[in-house]
Amino acid sequence: DLEPMRWTVLLDAVSLRMLGKLTSDASGAGPKDSAVAAPLASPQTANEELHILSLASVFPKIHPEIVTVHDYASLRELQAACQVVVKEAQAVGRIAAVGVDCEWRPGDNPVALLQLATRHQAFLVDVQSLFRSELPPSTQATAEELQAAAVLGEVFTNTRVLKIGFGVAYDLRRLAASFPHLPELRRALGVVDLFQCARHAYPTCPRKKYSSLVRITEFVLHSALSKKEQVSDWSMRPLRQSQREYAALDALVLVRILDVMLLESCLASHADWLRAFPEVNVNWRF
Repeated sequence: DLEPMRWTVLLDAVSLRMLGKLTSDASGAGPKDSAVAAPLASPQTANEELHILSLASVFPKIHPEIVTVHDYASLRELQAACQVVVKEAQAVGRIAAVGVDCEWRPGDNPVALLQLATRHQAFLVDVQSLFRSELPPSTQATAEELQAAAVLGEVFTNTRVLKIGFGVAYDLRRLAASFPHLPELRRALGVVDLFQCARHAYPTCPRKKYSSLVRITEFVLHSALSKKEQVSDWSMRPLRQSQREYAALDALVLVRILDVMLLESCLASHADWLRAFPEVNVNWRF
């Protein structure tokens, strides 16, 4: 069962100052000018043609790196990347965030792939190779499992890095249920669901405009997100290149959507983001 634990300590002081600088630089208004919000992103019309989103279109200047995480060395690379996220966010005035998504073979099957994405890297965590699935909770984890779970647990419980997803509680619950003998995967702090963000960012917009990741991508980024690989067999190894790119994009696009929301919506001001934050930021324990 899910046990949401809402918190009121939002971001550390440095992050808040950085966010204030970001909104001030972007809109010309100071952190206290909450009455002046940037214009809403215009909704798509029925006749407007959408281009299919790709890694190249989301990241036209740099091609994001896709890193397969299948051993302790690559897990340490993920760990280091999350530390860099915090430093870079403070340096350039952004919120430290990673996109979170999961994939599994269609049906009632364990999670096969966990995607964690920064703004320019996507880590495809091969959880079905790292962990034994669907064991009793009392099962003793191996030394290798304990090492890998500790790294992922550190990412999930780092309150300085927001975990961004869409319907993310379901993904996290499914991940925890797939590996019940690993308590490190049962807790996540600082989780933000883009659906809840959109309710505050676009208060006059019908919810159907952002009721799925495909729809919110169309509305906010004005692009179509292909879901052709969603029902493919994610338990097969090696993954096809099209699967790798699909999985990476599903996680990378989450942080991009949040960035656009914080610049082009009713959450563009520092004060409005702070008012919304207690409602969109949740800690989960499974």
